[in-house]
Amino acid sequence: MKNYLLSILIVASIFEIITAKDALSYLKGTNNGPTVGVVIFQQSGSKINVIGVVGSTVPGEHAFHVHEYGDISDTVTGLETKGHFNPFNKTHNCANVADRHAGDLGTTLADENGNAIILAENDLVDVNAIVGLGLVLHEKKDNCTGPVGFAGTRIAQAVIGIKKGSESTSYFSGAAVNATCVYNSESYSGVLILNQEGDKVMIHGDVSKFFPSSNISFEIVDHGEMMNTEMADCKESIYSTSTIANDTIHVISTLQNGRTLMGGASSLLGRQICIVNRNSSAILAHCVIGKKCCLPSVVPVSTTGHASISGAASHDDSDKYSSSALIVGIVVAAIVLIGLAAFTWIQRKRRNNQWSRVVS
Repeated sequence: MKNYLLSILIVASIFEIITAKDALSYLKGTNNGPTVGVVIFQQSGSKINVIGVVGSTVPGEHAFHVHEYGDISDTVTGLETKGHFNPFNKTHNCANVADRHAGDLGTTLADENGNAIILAENDLVDVNAIVGLGLVLHEKKDNCTGPVGFAGTRIAQAVIGIKKGSESTSYFSGAAVNATCVYNSESYSGVLILNQEGDKVMIHGDVSKFFPSSNISFEIVDHGEMMNTEMADCKESIYSTSTIANDTIHVISTLQNGRTLMGGASSLLGRQICIVNRNSSAILAHCVIGKKCCLPSVVPVSTTGHASISGAASHDDSDKYSSSALIVGIVVAAIVLIGLAAFTWIQRKRRNNQWSRVVS
């Protein structure tokens, strides 16, 4: 599989000569699944060429979509990426139909070894519109019906980041957004949460695992390209901070250099955070910043609103509510059975009382 990933990066580097706006994502299996992959988005005129490879997945057909959030913090179900990217409020459809979600990319076929090639086009938006959003690979094919194509559970997910050397950035209409950065190295895993407060970007997270935390700095890299920790070029950071409040979930860093979580050339979405040991210069972990729907209540913020590109999203309720619907159904059935039993008991009691009066 490593040869597949290397091949796709070589192809991407060749295309950099032609196009200036590129993005890429690194698929990782949900629920500890083995699926991995690299998908590249390249601007070509008014359309995006999508090319990628997937490996170690289940043989068969798999739908893949751009989702409205690049929040991959739910590593079990992938549901924090929410619904399909749908800025024009369209209905779900096949990838070759004009009237569709902007996130509808189609279906790929994995061979008997679990390897698949992804080839698609998107002529509804440009690369800048999807930077910082999520890419999801599904359990089943997209049958192009219903709100989400009955594609089943989400077996892999990724943040769409900016490719190294690209002029891409995140552009969208609206106010500031929230963001997450999910890191998962051999030694460390966790989630950083970012939110905009005025002209500052606040970073929250649990840094107690990086002991002593006072030796840690956060390096912001201008792109989201990374294959492993050793290849992360965090020394080329555009901003470095080591302001840490304490060793618990709290505000650990503040960015005040004009970088924002809003759309535009200064947006941090799709870029990379490296967590670095300042003493040894070792890269402990790194992650790509993705757009997040909502902030959890534990994060102390003064602004709680969130914004997205205008339009509605189509949420994948088919895999979100299956277990909860089952629980609700069981509860309702239990209530009905209890009610029937009570009604039967009352009716029997009444008949017995009537019979007693007749006998007497």
